[in-house]
Amino acid sequence: MNVSIAGLIVQADAAISGLGHAPSTDMQYRWAWSQFEKFCSREGIDEFTEDVVALYLQAVAAEHREGRIKEWKRKLLRKSVLVLSEVVGTGTYQWGLRALDTTNLSR
Repeated sequence: MNVSIAGLIVQADAAISGLGHAPSTDMQYRWAWSQFEKFCSREGIDEFTEDVVALYLQAVAAEHREGRIKEWKRKLLRKSVLVLSEVVGTGTYQWGLRALDTTNLSR
């Protein structure tokens, strides 16, 4: 499956726009997706895959461990990329609690 990162972000943004979030929440997701897009650009990645998600989450976790980002930001960056994963898998996003096993990826 060939999913461009830029196209996916546009699709995810549309998927969350109807959920009734505060404008600040939407802006936080947009900022977080821009960080993912910058990471992918630095790494020479232009296609979204679960391997890319794993690599990104490992990098975010390392930044947190090394004290370069706070816990709330780690959580936001993690959640934002999981939203992208759901949009890839389902074409949409449903707000709610997720029982995703990412324990090895987020530490």
